[in-house]
Amino acid sequence: MSSKDAGVPRRRLAPEVRRAEIVRAGTRLFGENSYDSVRMDDVAEAAGVSRALMYRYFPDKRSLFVAVVNWLSDKMLERTEAAIDPAATAFAQIRVGVLGYLDQYENHPHAADAILVGIGSTEPALIDRDHRDHEYLSNLMVGRLREMMDSELPSRAEALMPVIVSAWLAFTQEFMRQWVLDRTIDRDEVADRCAHALLDAFVRLPGMPLEAVKLLDERRA
Repeated sequence: MSSKDAGVPRRRLAPEVRRAEIVRAGTRLFGENSYDSVRMDDVAEAAGVSRALMYRYFPDKRSLFVAVVNWLSDKMLERTEAAIDPAATAFAQIRVGVLGYLDQYENHPHAADAILVGIGSTEPALIDRDHRDHEYLSNLMVGRLREMMDSELPSRAEALMPVIVSAWLAFTQEFMRQWVLDRTIDRDEVADRCAHALLDAFVRLPGMPLEAVKLLDERRA
């Protein structure tokens, strides 16, 4: 046992509680420091565990970072869905969805760098998580907007809705990546532009009933 390990206070905790403590410690350190500068020894010390015990849960820094991103993403999706007011305008609802991501990236700037312009672009587990989040958000957005229009749509328009939202999510992610690279871009403008882009695409769906187009345009403000 190293001298560093010898100084770590021992507490008996259930494995899932211990793992959660390590992830929370990792979340703080990855959020405050660049990915490359975070050391597993520092995470172990912050979590109050020995190096040997921590490596039983996470064999390397990459696996710990994946767990941190999964935890952050779960919390972000929960907060975002709870924050979207179904009685609000279409513009406001979409905007809240975008701001959910921006808030998380603002609160964990170094983690955002790693997710959007670093390890997140090459790590299969994070790419898979990103795809799953996009699918979840696509279903959420399509469902909310479909309910809002409250009118029967042509089959072609119905089929295109999830395709458009999927493409819009890719556009939005790139917009947010540019914001991470250049924080002088106003975050409210990012949210506004993204919300307008999705509504612009929806009102141009083929065969959209006039009342649905008017409703989306009216609810843009």
